[in-house]
Amino acid sequence: MVKDIGTIIGPGKDNKTYVHQFHYNKWNRIDTIIYPNKDTLLYKYDLGGNLNLMKAGIQVFIGSIGYDEFENLVFCKYVNNTSQNYTYSTNQC
Repeated sequence: MVKDIGTIIGPGKDNKTYVHQFHYNKWNRIDTIIYPNKDTLLYKYDLGGNLNLMKAGIQVFIGSIGYDEFENLVFCKYVNNTSQNYTYSTNQC
């Protein structure tokens, strides 16, 4: 999908149409979303293709993401200095 067009039907002739645009890199990973108000969200990836940054203009939303040797997500540090850690079990069901 490269463009999502939606219309909100209001009373009378107050319909509003919104367009979201999506751009992808050469590996078919999303690299840009353009919102109806023209705000732009950029996605950056490391050499292995793992997401490592999300930002809009100068505002960084995700500043640091860590992966283990299996490329599993192990931590994510957000701009508000909060972080999330992930662990994985090797137990098989």
